[in-house]
Amino acid sequence: MKILKHTAILSFVVCTLLPFEAIAEEAKVTNRVLITNANIFDGEHEALAKGMSLLVEGNKIAKIAKSIALPKGATVIDTKGKTLIPGLIDAHWHT
Repeated sequence: MKILKHTAILSFVVCTLLPFEAIAEEAKVTNRVLITNANIFDGEHEALAKGMSLLVEGNKIAKIAKSIALPKGATVIDTKGKTLIPGLIDAHWHT
C-alpha cells in the first residue's frame, strides 16, 4: 500500500511538472532572429543557395531552409537577396 501511495504521488508530481519543463525550455531561447530572402554561401559548395531563410536562436543557427515559419517573438531581417557567408577571421595582417 505504501509503494502504491508513493507511486501515485510521484506520478502526480511528474505529470504536474512536465508542462513547466516545456515552458522553461521555451524561455531559455530569449532571442530569435529569422533572416529571410538570403543567398547563402556555406563554404562547401561552389553555388550559392538562393532565396533561403535562416533561423538564429540565442547564439546558434537553429535552421536553414527555403521557408521557415515565423517563431513567436522573432525579429525578422529581410536581406533582399544579399549574401550570407560564414564568419571569416583575418589571421594574416601587418602593422
